[in-house]
Amino acid sequence: MHRPALPARAARALSEFVATDLLRALTERTDLDPKVTREISQNLEKALSKRGNFPISTPDMTSAQALSAARALAEEKRLTEDAILGAVQRGEARFTAALLAVAADVSLTVVDRAGSLRSAKGLVSLVWKAGFSMRVAAAIQASLARLPPAAVLPAGPGGSFPLAVDEMRWQVDFLARAGG
Repeated sequence: MHRPALPARAARALSEFVATDLLRALTERTDLDPKVTREISQNLEKALSKRGNFPISTPDMTSAQALSAARALAEEKRLTEDAILGAVQRGEARFTAALLAVAADVSLTVVDRAGSLRSAKGLVSLVWKAGFSMRVAAAIQASLARLPPAAVLPAGPGGSFPLAVDEMRWQVDFLARAGG
């Protein structure tokens, strides 16, 4: 966010989830007038509702509950880029990981492993396997691996995946062997 030269695609990817995260933080402040907090909260709800009617997880959501909700979305044919970006925007890391696991047809431990290793290549490869775009991959890298913008693997020409298909297959296989 504070890089001297931020590429347009990185700014767009960040805008998908940063604004909502900041609004959420404002709603949790105790030094603001309750009327202001309610107004901010209403603005947050409006922003979230514009992004689609997707389940919102709770902070204490278990892995099993997140996977169940992700599978339900998949069965309803609603496990889309908007669904996963919405989960990222709302800061729902457990649900985001579950959505990616279901979409990529891998175990949740595989996604968790990629995040804990802070593997940009691994997460990009899982997004590719899930059939999502690099727009999702950028958000996932920042969300699940907590990578700073300089460490996020950017899209290739025309928004393509920056890794060869063989490399992405290898990454997914490696993560599956190591974590799942």
